[in-house]
Amino acid sequence: MSTLQVGTIKSSNSEPPVIQNSSGVEKAKLCVRAFVNFDAQSSNAIRASYNISSIGDNGTGNFTINFSNSMANDDYQVYSKANIGNDFSFSGGHNIATGSFTLVTRQTRTSNSADFSETACIVIS
Repeated sequence: MSTLQVGTIKSSNSEPPVIQNSSGVEKAKLCVRAFVNFDAQSSNAIRASYNISSIGDNGTGNFTINFSNSMANDDYQVYSKANIGNDFSFSGGHNIATGSFTLVTRQTRTSNSADFSETACIVIS
């Protein structure tokens, strides 16, 4: 068994790099295109991110997440979670576009729109 230690993996085209087994069968793609962790209760302060340039506040529980580098198309998925203490949300990406998407967060118990102190999402394709 070998261990590969590198700082950068670069694809030979615009697609994500592919991971293959020893027989050359595709097993996975490196496909996280963006992620963000932010505090939606204060100033939408970004704690950690990749390929996110800014977050727009459209009202309670409604945010526009803007990419630093646009997606090639709008065929990506957004997975998210949000919570404050024991109150969790269901949320999701809407208005999917190459340069941004809308994230909506709602309380699980009441279905009311809400801003959560722990809000995060990943974008994969």
